[in-house]
Amino acid sequence: MTLNNIFKIKELDNIVNSLEVKVQDYLAEKNYYIKDRKLKRLIEWNHTVINQKIVKVVYPNEDCPNDIKKIVKEFIVNEFNT
Repeated sequence: MTLNNIFKIKELDNIVNSLEVKVQDYLAEKNYYIKDRKLKRLIEWNHTVINQKIVKVVYPNEDCPNDIKKIVKEFIVNEFNT
């Protein structure tokens, strides 16, 4: 992995962390509190290789409660499509 890729991964991690805070703030405004204290993150990201290119995928954590997965996904879409 090149140094450039490491910086891009760190940058993506920072974006995801910021997005996580936005989602948490939104949920708090709506008086929604996650009951599962073991759930550390609502958003995950991973990278994979498609057609010999590294593609980063951001998605709701699989343990994210079903009733808020759609909200989390909307935040992700809005963040990365602006």
